[in-house]
Amino acid sequence: MSDTEIPVTPNAVTFLHHAQKDIKVVKNGFDWPAFFSPFILGLPHLIRKVWVIGGILLALNILSFFIPAGGASEEEAIAVLILSLAIGIGVGIWLGKNGRAHHAKSLLSQGYEFAHPAHETTKAAKLKWGIL
Repeated sequence: MSDTEIPVTPNAVTFLHHAQKDIKVVKNGFDWPAFFSPFILGLPHLIRKVWVIGGILLALNILSFFIPAGGASEEEAIAVLILSLAIGIGVGIWLGKNGRAHHAKSLLSQGYEFAHPAHETTKAAKLKWGIL
C-alpha cells in the first residue's frame, strides 16, 4: 500500500504501519473518550495501548473500592465523594486535552508512521502534540 493511496482525512492525522498494512486515524481536538477514562477504569487508554496511563487509572479505580467509608460520618463521606469527583473531573480535563497526543505517541512507539508527513494538518498536529 503506497502513501498516495491513503486518503487525507479532514481534521485528522492518518498513521500507517507498513509491516502490518494497518491504518489508524487520530482526530484533532478534545478527546472525549480520554476525558471519561478516569471514571471507566481507564479503558479508552488500555484499548489504545497507552498502557502507563491506562494502568494507573485502572489501579486507582480498583483502589477506590477499598477506601474505608464505614467509620466516617455522612458529611465526611459526602466530602470525600465530592473531592474524588473533582479530582476525577480535573484529571479528565487534562486527559481530554492531551489524549490525542498520548494516542499518537503510542502509535509511533508501536511502529506506525505518519501517512502524510508533509500535509499541513499533520505538521500542525505534530507541533501541537510536541512531536518533532
